[in-house]
Amino acid sequence: MDTDGLKRFLGRPVTDNEMESYLFAQGIDVSKELILKSGDYTAHIERPKKGFSLVFTDEAMFFNKENQPIGKGPLYLEGMFLYAEGKGGYSQYKGELPGGIKFRDHRSDVLTKLGEPNWQRKRRVDDSIVAEKWGLSGLIVHVTYSRDSHCPVVVYLGVPSIRS
Repeated sequence: MDTDGLKRFLGRPVTDNEMESYLFAQGIDVSKELILKSGDYTAHIERPKKGFSLVFTDEAMFFNKENQPIGKGPLYLEGMFLYAEGKGGYSQYKGELPGGIKFRDHRSDVLTKLGEPNWQRKRRVDDSIVAEKWGLSGLIVHVTYSRDSHCPVVVYLGVPSIRS
């Protein structure tokens, strides 16, 4: 999966013919694989062997449509999770990561490439950073770091929804 090719479809509905064709060419058939379970407002298409998963959000939640029941509108491609080797049982994503970061980059390298984050989470006993988030060209980049190496283990690239 090519992140540059896919990011142009972020924020678009699965009913978008161009996106459906692009995903089909990548071996993803949204008409068969994308299932919104009862009570959920997000659905995932996972490719553990290719190191990524896509997240789709129901239109009512994506646009904060209070009066629209969940499941009545289309799902929107909200983002993609890109995984380092072994994280959550995934193989490492082999494509380009946002902002030129690499899974082998230390947190200081990520900061050099992406700048200061606009959000971070410190929850570890050693006061190390668990995750950080940036706005990058109108998209969200969220990086979760390894406890041991302080290198990225999950990178999320997505579009902010109305509820964000």
